[in-house]
Amino acid sequence: MLSDSGSERNWLGSSVVAELTREVKSTIKNLFEHERDSLRLSLLTKMMIINYS
Repeated sequence: MLSDSGSERNWLGSSVVAELTREVKSTIKNLFEHERDSLRLSLLTKMMIINYS
């Protein structure tokens, strides 16, 4: 029974690491998409200002 706790702990640890990795990747992806959208919006705004001035 005691020998199982070590492998269980390893499994739990690797599952936590996998979950954290997923979260980090998702967060980075969302940040980049947000950055890209705000850049696009800012370019669009500049183009409209140039066209109407």
